[in-house]
Amino acid sequence: MGVLTNTELLALVRAGLGGRSDNDTLLIQSINMGQQLIARLTDYDELQALPINVTLTADQNYFDLSDIITAGSHQSYNRVHKIYSFTIISGSSYRPIQGLTRKQWEKKVPSDSNTDTTSTPTLYTRIKDRIYLYSTPSSAFELRCAYSLWPTDLQHSSGVLTTGTDPGQASATSDLEEKDDLILTSSKLYFYLLNGNEDKANYFWSVFNSHNNLATEDYRLEDVMNGIPSGGGGANSKEQVDAPSAGALSGTDSWDGSYRSTPGF
Repeated sequence: MGVLTNTELLALVRAGLGGRSDNDTLLIQSINMGQQLIARLTDYDELQALPINVTLTADQNYFDLSDIITAGSHQSYNRVHKIYSFTIISGSSYRPIQGLTRKQWEKKVPSDSNTDTTSTPTLYTRIKDRIYLYSTPSSAFELRCAYSLWPTDLQHSSGVLTTGTDPGQASATSDLEEKDDLILTSSKLYFYLLNGNEDKANYFWSVFNSHNNLATEDYRLEDVMNGIPSGGGGANSKEQVDAPSAGALSGTDSWDGSYRSTPGF
């Protein structure tokens, strides 16, 4: 894991900002946002979780991301970042299903269909904290999910780090292995950005960009802050698009109209 403990990391960020301690809560928030920026720009191995299996019952055309967190025994403050693939497991048979972006999903799955279609799912999409399947499973299925997690946020109370060695606590290190230099720089970037000092924020963006070539010159700081995709992750990215299974795009499928009235959608 990281070389510096969270306590040491916080102290170095404070020192790099002139030793200020007038707003420790903002310092910690800046560190958390900095770690998230690193995760958005690059897929690091240490953030990729081991594949887990989720069991669906017949006629269940969606499941919540909390099911993945529960099945993977993750702490509640860990959140699923990206879904890489879903594979249907049937005995000794494994069949990947195709992932679609939200825009592709809306084009492929007609919203005015009243036909209740059940079969083996061939498509999935992630919408907020829920995974939807098409078609609706005709029987119970086991799905294997490959995914990644966001870095664990630092835990604190009014700017004071939580004592302990659990992830996010004072004596723990970052989930990002030996990338403390990137965390320090991205934390300062966000601190100045949140304080309205765009000149210094842009300076630390250029330093951050040069450390490990995480971001390309095609993206300015304001582009990243506005959610323009830089290598995956985020609402507009091209993530979650896997190799299509046979017949997945045949155009002959129809959608279960109950999808549109699912509670919480």
